[in-house]
Amino acid sequence: MAAIVSAELQNNLQKGTVVGFQGAVLAFAQAVKIDASGLQLNVNWPNIAGATSVELESASLTLSPNHTALGPSLGSFTGKSETTELDITLPAPRLVRSIKLNDFEVNFDGEYTRVRNQSDLGGYRIAVALWEGDRFGAPVVSVPPTSTRGAIPPLLTGGAFSNSVLYLPDLQASKIRLMVVENGVPEEFSPIQFSVSSAVVRAAPYPSDMELLNFEDSPVWGLPGPYKDASSIDLKQAVTQGLNKALESGSPLSTHVTLKASVEGHLYHYGLNTKGQVLRKFEEKVKLSLEGGGKLLDLPDPVLASTAPFKVTADVTLKHKGMRLHPLSDSLPEVLGYFQGPVVGVDPVVREWPREAFLDETLKRIGLFGHAPEETELSIRLMALSEGGGVTPLNDQWGAATVTPNNGKSDLVWIDLPDYGPIDQAVALEVKSTRGRFYWVENGAPITRVAVAHSPQPGDKVNIGSTPVEFTGMETQYLSMGLGAGSFQSAPPLVKSDQFTDVVLTNLTLRYRS
Repeated sequence: MAAIVSAELQNNLQKGTVVGFQGAVLAFAQAVKIDASGLQLNVNWPNIAGATSVELESASLTLSPNHTALGPSLGSFTGKSETTELDITLPAPRLVRSIKLNDFEVNFDGEYTRVRNQSDLGGYRIAVALWEGDRFGAPVVSVPPTSTRGAIPPLLTGGAFSNSVLYLPDLQASKIRLMVVENGVPEEFSPIQFSVSSAVVRAAPYPSDMELLNFEDSPVWGLPGPYKDASSIDLKQAVTQGLNKALESGSPLSTHVTLKASVEGHLYHYGLNTKGQVLRKFEEKVKLSLEGGGKLLDLPDPVLASTAPFKVTADVTLKHKGMRLHPLSDSLPEVLGYFQGPVVGVDPVVREWPREAFLDETLKRIGLFGHAPEETELSIRLMALSEGGGVTPLNDQWGAATVTPNNGKSDLVWIDLPDYGPIDQAVALEVKSTRGRFYWVENGAPITRVAVAHSPQPGDKVNIGSTPVEFTGMETQYLSMGLGAGSFQSAPPLVKSDQFTDVVLTNLTLRYRS
């Protein structure tokens, strides 16, 4: 039902003042006419690719009656000449605001004189009575009102007469009797003859028997009788149902309600104000394996919306693999041009590093950047580097890997090393092929990445877009972690770290403002 507000607020609403009303922030008022055809009020939310649900915090429609609008005509009724009463029967009971008296003349001492304003009445009054059951009752309004009598204030107030229009205090009526009377108190009223060619009756400007229908034309709110008091209507459930229906059908994210009245009238509305969020939640776990570098988060289609979410959360799990990328590892080229570098075949190719590069480190894996034109078997081993530059094997073990062709596209090939333990001398890398060829891309030296044994230390982290996620141990978990929302605009974020780790995002949820 309608929520009644104070006269001060009602006055502010009619003036279009921006006010806070039951938690809603209202825009300027819009004056509209409401009738049985209805006024449709739309809710249009952003269409977010891959949206899975909506969350509505609030949805309200604030209305205020338009007290000053011109009400609808209830008809023109034939007048009478030289009569003491004019009875008007309305088509249906209505709230009556005014009656225009055309060619209104009053008998002043045997002479009919045109009366247009209250001041023209002299000592006479226009009295109004209403039909009560089976007869007209006593007058309820007189213009001017009765005189003050001692401690008794004026009676029959609320009317006025100006420019041939009799204004009434919004009387609910089915039949109206107009009279011209003399004397100042009701019990002494005496009829005076008058003439009227016609009377045009107008209703008060309030719509009556209003209702709100949802997107399925089912009623969600109703108010019987004339709409005379400001109200705020909670439409959270109706709007939620409409938006969810649009989401399920793949339609644009919009819905509407329709405001109707069985009897037309005027009011102010302030728009259907909604506040909420569009959610895109990834039901499946999002997994990524980092090998001391960066990768784009692998998200399923459709691509992320061009609109940035305002909030992103996920349960983040990091599973450390006991390795990190050594700082002397070569950077990978961002753009590949003409191939340049050694061709690895049966003849070994040696890559040297500074003599103290890996002292006290345990080398675990070697990454070679290049490609193979045919299926190729690579073998690697560490070599002791002498002061004179000669190399000898640290032991007789080899690491090996098979490289398959990739249409000439170079990539990083990781090969596990045998267990050499902590390095205590200068070492070099020997690479050879036991089958096929490998084009090892060079950038000053053959591009090589080195993974060394490592347990997570304070400060070790993974960056998910703009958000650093620090390790707390070999397995790290953060529940409902906030991630940088700007990193999820248009494309998935880059996830990078110098650590070797699996990254798992569960319950990844992107929230967009409505």
